[in-house]
Amino acid sequence: MVVPPRPWTSCDNGGYLTFQPKLILKSHPNGMQEKALEGAKLHQLFEGLNAMGSTAWRVNHQVLAVVAQMFEQGGGSAGLPHRDDINLDDLHPPEDATKEDKLRWTKNHQKKVTENRNRHSLRCDLQLKLGVAKEFEHEKLYFPFNIDFRGRTYPIPPHLNHLGA
Repeated sequence: MVVPPRPWTSCDNGGYLTFQPKLILKSHPNGMQEKALEGAKLHQLFEGLNAMGSTAWRVNHQVLAVVAQMFEQGGGSAGLPHRDDINLDDLHPPEDATKEDKLRWTKNHQKKVTENRNRHSLRCDLQLKLGVAKEFEHEKLYFPFNIDFRGRTYPIPPHLNHLGA
C-alpha cells in the first residue's frame, strides 16, 4: 500500500482500505477463536498492529539491482532460483540398459523433472516479487498486519513485504 492501512478498531475492522482481512490469519473453522475474542480487551493488540502498519518502508535500490542482476546472470546462489532448467536430453534410458539400470534412470529422470517444476515455481515467485518491487521502487510502502492463532504478527501482502522479500 502506498498509504497507511486502515487502523484496527475491532476484530472485523482494520487493515486494507477496500478489502476486509481477518484479524486472525487462519482461524479454526468452528469459530472458537473468534468467540474467545468477543468481549476481550484488545486495545493493546490493535495499537501494536496499527503502529506496525503505520511504519513506512522503502525498497532498497541497491539490493534490488543486485538481486535482479544475479538472477539475470543465472541465479542459483544466495537463495535465488536457477534461471534455467536441468537438461533433460536423455528422454529415454539406453536400449541396452538392464532392468535395474532402467529403474535407476527412471528415478533419476523423475528427480530432474520434479526439480525443474520446483525451479519454475520459484522463478515465477521471484519474478512476481521483483516486478512488484520495481513497480514500487520509488514509493513509501505500508503493510497492514494481522495475527496468527498464537498471536504472532504477519504482514498481509503476500508478494512483497519485509519478511519474505
